[in-house]
Amino acid sequence: MGIRTGEQYLKALQSQKREVWLRGERVTDLVNHPVFKQPIKEIARLYDMQHVPQYQSKITHICEETGERVNNGFLIPRDGEDLQARRQLFEA
Repeated sequence: MGIRTGEQYLKALQSQKREVWLRGERVTDLVNHPVFKQPIKEIARLYDMQHVPQYQSKITHICEETGERVNNGFLIPRDGEDLQARRQLFEA
């Protein structure tokens, strides 16, 4: 799967039925729940960063197998350049 936007991430969370419990309470709206709202918002921001030209070449690459742009977190390091690419992701 290629990179997606923060909005796509949020929609995926909202469209899939998940069973999440917190302190004995079932969480029915994960995206807007007070405990999960901010962390989910930050993750969505990271998804959006993949589309910003200033960051895209540092945190993503074109997958040789699929031809899609994917996050460098999925890059299997085979040489020093690959390790550098993964490092740049975490620095960003």
